[in-house]
Amino acid sequence: MGLLERHSDEAFKPGEYREAKKGLWTVTPGIFGTLMRYGYLEPLREEYPGLTVRPVFNQADTPRLASLGRAVLEAMGEGDGLVAGQTNTGEGMALF
Repeated sequence: MGLLERHSDEAFKPGEYREAKKGLWTVTPGIFGTLMRYGYLEPLREEYPGLTVRPVFNQADTPRLASLGRAVLEAMGEGDGLVAGQTNTGEGMALF
């Protein structure tokens, strides 16, 4: 059983997985959030239990991308996550 089948509320319909392997499958914020949470964040949290691990989506340079980033964070249940845009302009880059 795969990660999405174990954790996602968005169950595959018959034949959909086969279509996904052909590149014909739409990845929704819920599916992306599931993949990020259980395939990336949770393993990091298990590896580094004493550290805070937060998701950061840092290329939300348009209102649509910012909205999608917030939808993914919501689907992940990550209220402390960050959505940032326009980081390539202004003084924001001086932080790094």
